[in-house]
Amino acid sequence: DELLEKGELEESEEFYEEALEYYEEAFNIYQRIDYPKGVIETLQLIARVFQYQGEYEQSLFKLEKGLEIAEAHGFRAMKAKLYASFGHGYHLQYKYEDSLEFYQKSLAINQRLENRYEEGKIRGYLGVVYQEAGKNEDAILCFQKSLKIAQEFGAKRVEGNMLEHLGNVYSSLGQSKEAAV
Repeated sequence: DELLEKGELEESEEFYEEALEYYEEAFNIYQRIDYPKGVIETLQLIARVFQYQGEYEQSLFKLEKGLEIAEAHGFRAMKAKLYASFGHGYHLQYKYEDSLEFYQKSLAINQRLENRYEEGKIRGYLGVVYQEAGKNEDAILCFQKSLKIAQEFGAKRVEGNMLEHLGNVYSSLGQSKEAAV
C-alpha cells in the first residue's frame, strides 16, 4: 500500500515515470505473493498513467489483463471499476460510443451489487460523455440521478459538481431558468 500511495502522490504531481516505477514495483510484489486483487489494482493504476500519457494502446492492454484476472476470480466490483477505466480511456480519445458502452457495463454491475455510491459516480461520468456527445437529454437524466445519489450520501462536493453540470447543460440549451435552479 505504501508503494501505491507513493505512486499516487507522484501521479498527482504529474511525475508519471516515477509513478509507474512505484506501481510496477507493487505489481511485481503482488504477483510474487499471488495476490490477484493487488495485481488488478496496480494494472488499473498503470493503465491510468498510460492514459494520461496518451499511450492508449498500452493502457487498454493493461486493463484487458486486469479484466481477465477479475473474471477468472469472480471479482465483480473490480470488473465494474475496470469497465469504468475503459470508459475513461475511450472518453479521453473522444470515442464516445465506446466510452458509453463501458460506463454502462460498469453501471449495470454496480446496480446488481447495489453499490449506490459507485452508481452515482458512474452516472456522473455518463452525463459528461453524453453532454460532450451532444446528447443533452441523456446527460440531464444522468446528472439528475447522480445528484440524487450524492444527496443520499451527503456528498456535498459531488452534489455541487452535478448541479454545475446541470446548469451548464441547461444553459447550453438556452434554458436559463432551469440553469439557475
